Amino acid sequence: MTVAELNKFIENRVAENEKKKQGIMLFDVDNKSPLRKSSLPPYHEEVRRKQQGKKRTMGSPVARELFSHNAKAGHSQAICLLHAPKSSSGIFFGDDPLDKIFVLFMVQMIVMSLASRLVYLLLRPLKQPKFVCNTLAGILISPYITGRRYILQKHPFPRYEIIVPKVYAYFGMTYFLFLVSVKMDLTVIRKNIKNATIIGFSSILGSFIVVLGSLLALHPEDIPKGFPQCLMAVFLSLTRFPNVAYTFDELNILASDLGQLAMSSSMVSEFFSWLWIVIRIYYRQTLSMHSTGAILSTIFFITFVLFALRPLIQALVKKAPEGKPVQEVFVVMILVGALLGALLSDFIGALQIGVLFMGLVIPSGPPLGSTLIDKAEFIVMEIIFPMFYVVIGAEVDLASVGLEDLEQILPVVFVGLITKFAAGMGAALFCRLKLQHAMLLGLMLNVKGPFDLYTFLKWLRVKEIGGRHFTVLVISQLVITAIVAPLIDIMYGSYVRINAASVDKSNMRGLHVTPRNHELKVLCCIYNEENVPGMVTLLEAMNPTETAPLSVHIVHLRDLIGRATPMLVPYGDQLRRVKSKRNMHEYIYRLAQDELIPLIILPFHQMMTDIDHAEATSLRNFNIKVQEHAPCTVGILVDKAVSDSMSRTTFQYSIGVIFVSGADDREALSLAIRMSGHPMVSITVLRLVIKSQDMDSINVLEKRLDIQLIEEFKLNTVKNERSTYLEIAVQDTEQGFAQIRSLRGKHNLIIVGRKRKGAMSVFDEQMLNWSENPELGVIGDYVSSADFCHGQTSVLVMQHYSDDIKGSGRYICGDYEGEYLLRRSVC
Repeated sequence: MTVAELNKFIENRVAENEKKKQGIMLFDVDNKSPLRKSSLPPYHEEVRRKQQGKKRTMGSPVARELFSHNAKAGHSQAICLLHAPKSSSGIFFGDDPLDKIFVLFMVQMIVMSLASRLVYLLLRPLKQPKFVCNTLAGILISPYITGRRYILQKHPFPRYEIIVPKVYAYFGMTYFLFLVSVKMDLTVIRKNIKNATIIGFSSILGSFIVVLGSLLALHPEDIPKGFPQCLMAVFLSLTRFPNVAYTFDELNILASDLGQLAMSSSMVSEFFSWLWIVIRIYYRQTLSMHSTGAILSTIFFITFVLFALRPLIQALVKKAPEGKPVQEVFVVMILVGALLGALLSDFIGALQIGVLFMGLVIPSGPPLGSTLIDKAEFIVMEIIFPMFYVVIGAEVDLASVGLEDLEQILPVVFVGLITKFAAGMGAALFCRLKLQHAMLLGLMLNVKGPFDLYTFLKWLRVKEIGGRHFTVLVISQLVITAIVAPLIDIMYGSYVRINAASVDKSNMRGLHVTPRNHELKVLCCIYNEENVPGMVTLLEAMNPTETAPLSVHIVHLRDLIGRATPMLVPYGDQLRRVKSKRNMHEYIYRLAQDELIPLIILPFHQMMTDIDHAEATSLRNFNIKVQEHAPCTVGILVDKAVSDSMSRTTFQYSIGVIFVSGADDREALSLAIRMSGHPMVSITVLRLVIKSQDMDSINVLEKRLDIQLIEEFKLNTVKNERSTYLEIAVQDTEQGFAQIRSLRGKHNLIIVGRKRKGAMSVFDEQMLNWSENPELGVIGDYVSSADFCHGQTSVLVMQHYSDDIKGSGRYICGDYEGEYLLRRSVC
């Protein structure tokens, strides 16, 4: 629109509305209400004379000056509902692309994406979460920063164009809440319902009393007295589940017991927030009839979603093929249905409740929940949702904040923070948690996130807080999260170490302290179908009998998609555990500890042909973490030819055992002793003895334990023609590997310890640089390579539970195991 057209439009509107004394209508961007009801002829004529004859669009200085004039009159920034150009004709036609809405919006998205990634790269070494980085990026590229400091000659975020990112941001927030609620599993509360209720309610009540008292004492100017103060005190005291799930997932603590307890407590807090939302709806209606209608509409919507929509979705899930995702048409229908639910709930003033309940009725996890998350989460969280932080940054005006504003708001926020921490910690101690765990849980309850900023933005829109207090609240949440998140990350590492150190040594299991004539519990992890034949053959070779049976726990290593909480599904005697890939190892060694399992068998990543490099790397990291923390013996099976025996009519198996010294080698020999009783299994034990060793006191005990176990093998196989024991003395590593090469082509499986102890570790020290897979050890890596028997012999690498579990290597050959082994040998 040209200046002349703008003049004519204003004059016509003034003439038409002169009788009503209204004049041109300028609308507030946030409140959608008329700002100014008096005509602007004097000021407009002055502007018109300055720009006479010049063609300008709505992005021109004329329109900007009109809007600025209206803002100076005491109103917030306004826009005039006139035609605005959407696309550019091109710079070759003299057009300025940055004056066009669509081009400017693309620039905004690009700038925000680059800024958020840059800030994240800079702050990630400080363990800052994405919430902090994205919020900082939104503030740094806001018009208050770029415009006043002239970082950009034409900054890409002028206030009169922020309405487009604002619509996009609310769209992203809607889907953010929907996806978070899809991940929410209400059944997780059942496990910790008592403790979660006590901790959640205590933290809310304690913080609410203190925050409300602080608000009443300080009387912030922009916050109306009465119910708005009470409402603000409630929401500042809550721990919102979307924030907790969003942050815990990034910090990788969803799988921990404390993480699950904190999420359960946040769910309790979320239920209170829904109650207060209903109360707020009632309060905002001026007439009782309107209030009753709003509440009844909300109840009707929730009832419809729970009792009509939920059964329909469950029927849809049942019709999905077993093990396959639902069809894309249903995914699209549900995503569009989420928007429809948001629209209907917004009509009755309960957008937040409507979106959350729409997500809650979606079954979390596969097939539907995982498909929704897999297809929608990336585009929402990485493309759409970052524009929410642009809107937050556009409303943050640091220059307008004075010392008085800080004195009115910051004490309220930080006193509430300290009170919630103390109340949560006290409630955790009441629930008999340890002091260190209670402190960590208190910090977890103070996690902040984007949902808090969304609440502040709503308060700003309905004038429950002013712009200065909004800025202070946003910065305070930013500072709290920047402090709390790294502390949680650091303390959680200590929490894991404390848990590991507190494990009773009698629960630390190994094969060589497990009676041979008792049940042997084995935990087998499988990644895909390729792992099954090798695992089955290995279990058959372990010689299960009626007097010494095998109890096998099978865990399918399957990634968790579409759930914010771990899932444990029992089916009779079977167990299905679906968990985030980053936390699978925690559940594996926790299961081994709870069930007193002495042996875990893991698949080796390089032997699977149908996984890509990323999956192989993930599986390798999983194996390493299990080796580091497992409270029992861990075996990694490099399955190459072990499944061949399954195709034979008669089971036949040849096993070679390489024994040098140390706890790992003793675990390998202990498994061989159990296998030696199988009538179709032949075993050859090759013991390598290095000459000229200076034996200290520890090595003397190691040697005594080695000898006792070897004597036990000889005693058990004295009448067994299928078992052979060879002891060879070698001068150095070269001779040792020469003897190992003598086993090539003679066996289906070779069992070897991962590491050696004492002076015997010369093998590892001299060949460490040649090892490509440290999790297999030097000898294990060599015998599993293509150089050894052309890669046709399978390998089982055994590791005694990690020294780090006990904090010292003394238990490896200490009193508990040493005395047990020596006593059993004597008997």
